[in-house]
This record gives sequence, C-alpha cells and structure tokens, in this order.
Amino acid sequence: MTDDAQRRAPAARAGEHTPADLLTTVPTYSELALGYPTLGPPSADMAAWARTLDLAGVPDGVRCAIEALTDDGHVLQIVAVAQACELASVDRALPVESRETMTEWRDRARLVAAIAGHRQCALAAMHTLDVDAGATEDPVQRRQVLCTRAEASHIVRQVELGTYDAANAWRPENRLLSRQMAWVDLVDEATIVTATAPRAEPEFDVCFDGLDDNVVSGLPPVTHAAALQLQRTLDVPGVSEALVGGGGVVLLDVPDALTLAVLKDTADAKRGVPFGVEMLVEDAPAKHHEAAKRERQYVACLRREQPVLALSPDAGTCLPAVALRAADHRLTLSPICGADVAAVIRGTTGQAVSDADRARLEGLAFSAADVAAAVRPGRDPARCVEHIVRLVTPTPASGRGRDLTLDQLHGAREAVEWGRGLIADLAAWRSGEHWATVRNGAILGGLPGTGKTLFAQALANSSGLPLIISSLMEWQGTGEAHLGTTLRAMRETFARAKALASGQRGCLLLVDEVDVFVDRRTVQHRHADYVLQVINSFLEQLDGAAGREGVIVIGTTNDPDRIDPAIRRPGRLGKTIQMGLPDVEERVAMLRVRLGDDLRDADLLPVAYRTERHTGAMIEALVEDARRRARHAGRPLALDDLLDVAGAGDADTPEATLYRLAVHESGHALQAHLSDPDRDLIVTLQSREGVGGWVELVGGDSGVWTRAEAEARIRIGLAGRAAEEIILDSASSGARQDLLTVTRIAVRMLGEWGLGERSLIAVERDPVTALATDPRLQAETSALLDRLYAETRDTVRRHAGAVRRIAEALLVERRLDGARVARLVAEAGPARRR
Repeated sequence: MTDDAQRRAPAARAGEHTPADLLTTVPTYSELALGYPTLGPPSADMAAWARTLDLAGVPDGVRCAIEALTDDGHVLQIVAVAQACELASVDRALPVESRETMTEWRDRARLVAAIAGHRQCALAAMHTLDVDAGATEDPVQRRQVLCTRAEASHIVRQVELGTYDAANAWRPENRLLSRQMAWVDLVDEATIVTATAPRAEPEFDVCFDGLDDNVVSGLPPVTHAAALQLQRTLDVPGVSEALVGGGGVVLLDVPDALTLAVLKDTADAKRGVPFGVEMLVEDAPAKHHEAAKRERQYVACLRREQPVLALSPDAGTCLPAVALRAADHRLTLSPICGADVAAVIRGTTGQAVSDADRARLEGLAFSAADVAAAVRPGRDPARCVEHIVRLVTPTPASGRGRDLTLDQLHGAREAVEWGRGLIADLAAWRSGEHWATVRNGAILGGLPGTGKTLFAQALANSSGLPLIISSLMEWQGTGEAHLGTTLRAMRETFARAKALASGQRGCLLLVDEVDVFVDRRTVQHRHADYVLQVINSFLEQLDGAAGREGVIVIGTTNDPDRIDPAIRRPGRLGKTIQMGLPDVEERVAMLRVRLGDDLRDADLLPVAYRTERHTGAMIEALVEDARRRARHAGRPLALDDLLDVAGAGDADTPEATLYRLAVHESGHALQAHLSDPDRDLIVTLQSREGVGGWVELVGGDSGVWTRAEAEARIRIGLAGRAAEEIILDSASSGARQDLLTVTRIAVRMLGEWGLGERSLIAVERDPVTALATDPRLQAETSALLDRLYAETRDTVRRHAGAVRRIAEALLVERRLDGARVARLVAEAGPARRR
C-alpha cells in the first residue's frame, strides 16, 4: 500500500468525507437503489431529500437527525439518520406503516452513506440489498438490485484498501465504473443469468440506466474516447492482474499523437488505470544525451513494488531496452469503435444515439481527430453521426481526376495485378493469417505522369484503406527544418499510419520521390552524416523493433536504381514495378473512363492514335481541355473537341514543316521495316513539345547486340535525315536527336563493346569525352557513320515512292502500325510528289 493510501485509509473507514457541491435534482430512494446517479454529493442529496419530507408524527430522534442535515454537512450526519431510523423501525409502539417508512428511510440513508464511502453503512446496505434480491421475483429487478449491492461491495473493498476517492466517488462516471467491475464479478458467479433473464451487455442493461446517460458528462469528446479506449485495452486476461498485483510492467503503444497527448495531460482520460499504477508517458524517442537518464528512470521504477504502465507511440523506439526486457505485456491501444463514438456522443450531447445510427457506426474505425471534428456540443446525435461517418467513409469513385478504382485504372497492368493481390492478402490477414504473408511494400518507378500516385489512390479507393501521402521534402519542411524535426516528422507520419491501421483495418502510406534515400555507399560529400541518419531512420521505420503491421508502404521514383539497396530488399519495399506508357488499347480505355457518360457510342481510336506516348496525366488533361472547349462554346462535348485538342500541336505548324516531319518519320519507318519485316512497329506524326513524331519498335530489346544489329539500329536512326535529303533535297535540324543517338551507339560499339576494328580495351566514358580524348576512336566512329549513312541513302533512294506513300498516309492518319507500313511499301507505283 502506498504512503498516500495508508494516510487515507483510517479517515475513509471512519467516514470522514465532506463533499461540497450542491444537488439540483433529487432522485427518489427507488431511483438510487435501481442505479440512477446522484447529481451532487451524497450529503447534499440527502439534505435536499429531507427538505421534501413531512416530519409530522415522526419520532423525535429521527426528526432531530433529519433536521441536522446540511448541504455541505459531514457524512456522519447521514449515518446518524440511518441509526435513528433503524431504532425507530424496531419500536413496537409505532404503527406498522410508520415502521415500514422508517425502514425505507434507513435503507436510503445507508445507501447514500455507502456512496459517500462509509464502510459500515456500505456493509449494512449490502445486507439489505441481499434481502431485497431474495424477495424479488422479477429477474430484471433482481439484476438491478444485485448490481447496486455489488457496487456497495466494491466501495467496501476500496475503503479497506485505502484507495477510495471520496471526493469523486459520487460522480456518475465513477459509479458506472464500479458497476461495470461489479458486473464482471456477478457474471463470473452466474448470479444474474437465469432462463428468463439471459445475460445482457452492461451498456445495454437496465442496471446501467441513468448511469450510462451521463457517464462522462462535461468531458471533452477526445478525452472521453481515450478513456474508453484505455479501459477496453487493459481489460484483457493477464493485464488486469499485472497492473493490480505488485511489480507488473505493461507497455502500451499509442500510435495516435492526439490520443497520446490526452492520456499524458488529462487526468480524466486515465480513469481506466487501477489505483497505484505508475503511469509513464513518452511521446518521442529520447535524444542522445537523455537516453541514459530515461533508462535510470525506468530502472528506479522497476525497483519499486508498484506496477508500471508505459505509454509511447512505439515502445521499440521510445522506451529504453530495460523496459522492453522487463515487460510482462506489450499492447497496442484499441482503436475507437462505433460503441465508443455512441458513448461519446451521448456524453457530449446528453442524448442517446438511435439504433439506426448505431448501426451506421458499426464496423468503422475512427481517429481522435475524427471524434474532435464531428462530436461537438450543441449538435444533436444524428448530426454528429452524419458528420463522423462522412469523415471516415471513402467517397465512391467517379472516374474523374484522382477518383478511380483499380478496375478503372488502365496502362499499369503489373501494378494493378499487384494491388489486387494485396487486397486478397489483406482479407486473409484479417481472417487470421500472419502479417508476414501480406505484400506490404513496393516501389513504383516511371516517368512523371505515368500514374504512380494515381495508382496508390486507386488502390486506396478499391481496398477501403486510408491513404497518407508524404515525402522527405515534407518532413524537412516541418518545424525548424533541422535533423531532429525532420526525423520526428517522419516518425509521426509512420505513427499516424499505425494508428489508422490498428484494429486490422490497415493503412496505405505513399512516400513520394523515394529516390532521395540514395545508396549510402555513394554518399561522400560533407553532409554525409545528415544523409546517413535520414536513411537509417527511414529503414528503422520500415521495419523497426515493433514492425509496421497493418501499414503498406509504397514509394514512388523516376529512377529506382538510385535507391539504397537496403530499402529495396524483401520485407521493406521489396517489389519494384515499372510504370510504362499505355498502348493504344489502354489509351482508349483511359479515355472511356474519364469521359464517363459522354460520347458513349463514339469511336475513340482516332483520338488514341493522336495521343501516342501520352501519360495518364496527359490524357486526363486532354479530356478536361476538350470539356472546357465545349463548355465555352455552349454545347455538349463532341468527338471533334477531343481530336482538335489532341492535334492542337499541329494547328500552328506550317504545312511544309508538317510534310517534312512526315517524310522524316517515314524514312525511319521504311528502314525499320526493311531491317526486320517480322517485327511490329508504330510510326507517329505528332507535333508536341519540340518533337515532330517518332518510330517505336514494338517489343523490348534483349540488351545484347551483335555488330550487325548495332549497325541496323544506326541505319534506322540515320534514315530520317536521308529521307529529307532524297525527297526534299535538303536535310534539317530535325535530325539532331537522331545523330546524338547513333553517335552514342557507335562510340559504345567501338569503344566499349569490342565490336570494331580496334583492340578489345573497353573504357566506359560519355561520348563527348571519349571522342575528344581519343582521336583514333573519333576517326573510326566518323568512318563507320559515313559508310552506314551512304548505305541508308541508297536504300531510301530505291524506295522513295514508298517513303512518299507512308508520309501521305501519316498526314491523314497520324499513326501507322507495322502492317500498314508493310502494305504501303509493297504498293506499286510512285506516290504523289509535292
């Protein structure tokens, strides 16, 4: 027993308590006996009741005791009333009716004194209620009487232990706690379960009517919710015993920062913690110079007999090793459930939540911020429920903007397949499978606009997972922007994800631009220590001592190869998915999704042909631009709007320039077809962002080229310039990128791959450096390109008619596939000259 408890115990046993608040509404004795709460301190309750009595004909001793009652009087005045009524109730000279009245008054005084913490009165009230329970035939009333009797028994135990808090015991919420504890005892003894009155849950049983109405009246909603969470979390087998017995150590992870702050700073939120427990709250890992001090603090706590309850966002990172090794139990705070929200609404508004609204709350998970935002004084329960359900319920996907599901996401087949597998894994995890079976991390690589972030949002929409989007830039922009605040912001983001994932709900965390966590072996600049600490902290969050059960982490990047290999290993972000550009069928599907009900019967293939190499973001912008165009014209959307917007780059291009572009791309297409007639290709005329068009060879390269394959690729690259010279009698600057590409291939072929006439020495250098520092390589490269260009010119000259036919078709169709090019090459007769 603690010193404080030892000091209070004698006074508690003597009944020396003097509550001071006044009663405003006087409940009857039957209401008190059936469990309705007192609305003020017991002495004021008794005095207010006494003023309503007609004392004419009442025995002198009883009248004097009642008249001595005062609102802020000593509890012994109530005991005196009980004793006077007891003497009068056995006076045989009194009429039977008077003796029965004195018995009722005696029982009322005993119960009120018991609530005030008078041990003898509590024992007497227990005996009276035992008799009443035995004489009651109605099973519901019997449960009510037994619950009141158990409450008095609980008071006796508290008084004997010296843990009775007389100043607050009369409050409705404390009476409710006593009754809930008594309920468990009664159920265990099977004293309230009968054939005609089956067991009911405490919050719905009539034994708790009245008490439940005002369980935490006046408490802030978040404080109320935190108290309910804490009480439910600790009410598990073994944990209660560890906290009541001596020396037990329980670690409790509280991922939600707001809830942890409430539990740290608000006494009312700790009502579920047994008396005498040493409660320690750490809201962040200890700084280096504080780590030893924190460890000594926990060692000192372990030397004492009292139990320890340690709260932190993550015990593995916030508590010293000695606390982890000494722990008897490690728990995670139970999430806020629908029943908690209903209780908070009832306590805040004073009105019960309807059955229909209770049903709406079932199965949902809530954060402390949701409760704070939705449950506010002055609102009725229905409005609170409507607001909080709206906050936590995902909006159905509409197909516009970022509002898509996996079924509506096209152009990312591998990512969608991975996402559907993840949803299946989550369902198995929620059914009891181990978290290790869930694919809990991936890296999405690809060009900007290919849908990396969009995929994460579609996955969240399809799975019902809450989505958090963050990045190192966001963490660095928090607070004072030094290392400490950056790492704290990172931890808080992961802690928020864990809070949302609790209760096997799961959470999706998207870390944008994850390539900032570079390979640590390449970090050699003067800020290396900073970079290494950031990367190490990120690794710790990915799979720290406590893990990240329920949290799926997806990283996005334009260059996966830059990322530290430790991040990409299995168990962290072990899957790398490349987000490529959509093909023509996928672009048709993407257009259809974003158009919704518009242009349902239109053939979108011509639009898809004009959107070659478009990313998902570009197609989305195209559709919205077309809608804007139609809206400004005051008419419905038409297919021509899409075609005009898709071809907007060509509108400002002179016809002669457009024809030159078509001839250039036709030269590439001709040479590609002649080099490998069996390989499909796509040739596009699309003037956009300084690019007039391109030829794409369908199917990836093996990555291993022979000299013949390398020379064939160089010929394809030179064929555009050759076509301009043969068909239009002059070349242009449009071949700039082609020349850079073929020069790079030639330099690597001769200087790195060993496919030239020089020695087998290979030096990996960029082309500019290689050509500038190696005259022999420069001469050999120049000779190779000159020879291949001459051969390419001869080929184009022999097939000039085919080049013109391909160019004419491109001007009309804007996109040709390999089969169409083959037919144009095989056609007889010259094309029209311009």
